[in-house]
Amino acid sequence: MALSACGYPLRTMAEEYGEATAQELLDVDWIPEVASRGWVIFSKDEGLKSGDELNAICANEARVFLLPSQSMREAEQIERFRVHRFRIALKAAKRGPSIHILHPKALDRFECPTGVETTEK
Repeated sequence: MALSACGYPLRTMAEEYGEATAQELLDVDWIPEVASRGWVIFSKDEGLKSGDELNAICANEARVFLLPSQSMREAEQIERFRVHRFRIALKAAKRGPSIHILHPKALDRFECPTGVETTEK
């Protein structure tokens, strides 16, 4: 995977669950599992910023780094993660929940809604 060349140790959904299962798995099912392992989530799925997916991120104290658009070309996606690699490392080392949107020159934090209870670790 191209992000590995930027220094990110990655495991894709297909590698973790198998291609068929990864395609069928609901976000609300894998987010708690990934968060409990202490893994950081890299995604371009804008759906993670709302609904049950957002609640799963917040309740399970997941750490998410999200591209701002699903239509970004692969080279642009990789460059965005490369440019922010040090900021990502610093923020990923902190306890979640956190969602950071990777803009060209800055990371914007997307806040969890109030009233979402976190799981006890």
